[in-house]
Amino acid sequence: RRVLFRSTTLVARRIGGVQIGYFASPAWLRQHGAPRTPDELRAEQFLCFMFPDGRPLPMRFRSPDGKPMQRMLRAPWHFSDGQALREAAAQGAGIAAMHTFVAERAVLQKRLAPVLRQWWPEPSPVWCLRPPGRLVPQRTRLLIAELERECGKLK
Repeated sequence: RRVLFRSTTLVARRIGGVQIGYFASPAWLRQHGAPRTPDELRAEQFLCFMFPDGRPLPMRFRSPDGKPMQRMLRAPWHFSDGQALREAAAQGAGIAAMHTFVAERAVLQKRLAPVLRQWWPEPSPVWCLRPPGRLVPQRTRLLIAELERECGKLK
């Protein structure tokens, strides 16, 4: 679950990262052409993921020289479900930002193609939180180790 913790006594451990990428259907790319830079994106081309609190997923990029950047577009389509977003993009509705693990199968099936690959942002960190204390139950340690292994598979 994606949450922001302002103040907590929980112990945090980084267990991996997840990559956001930009994807469109091959048919959409043939019809509209692939943008070469984020500046070439237009609002009507973009499909936006919305968090449960109504905030849109920021369009984050990293320039080829490593500089982070962000774009704000008023996308005409908003999705609160990653699978629905993936399917809309695969059906040719536009360019979508999504976790690469959500897009992976559609990319392998050639229903989606990566866009702006050299501009993708750094992976977002994934953290495991547990109660404080030196004595960590074995089942908690095993769960954290398994989460680390699984997170390492996300690309």
